[in-house]
Amino acid sequence: MNHCTVVTKHAIDRVLSGAPMPGKHTMESWKQAPEFGTVPFTILEDVAYTERHAELHRTEADVFYCLEGEATFVYGGALVGGHERKEEGGATNPNEWRGTDIENGVTVTVGAGDWVWIPAGQPHYHFSGTKARLLVIKVPIDSTN
Repeated sequence: MNHCTVVTKHAIDRVLSGAPMPGKHTMESWKQAPEFGTVPFTILEDVAYTERHAELHRTEADVFYCLEGEATFVYGGALVGGHERKEEGGATNPNEWRGTDIENGVTVTVGAGDWVWIPAGQPHYHFSGTKARLLVIKVPIDSTN
């Protein structure tokens, strides 16, 4: 059964009230929170995280909304060291690629209230030398069009 899910500002604020943790991680697993059902987004946190783990999604676009802090995105260009992502059990996923960096990409820094659209097929990564909290929405792209 399809149903509408409302995620209130209060629910987002509750997630953001947690203390920052070093590194890059998901702050809340929305897909497992029964109050939200299945929603195509999550909240990520980058705290003093400057590693370059590039990725490319062939059948999904990413929409990032910066909730707090400042994040630097690198996108476009060419994926360096690209390989299909390994799933649990060892199978590879031809629609999800990972790499060690991006060559000849565009760099942009965003702050709270800014949006970033990464089209399907475009390599990208993000990092923050301080703290960034990002809402990430996955947008399925019909690859048959």
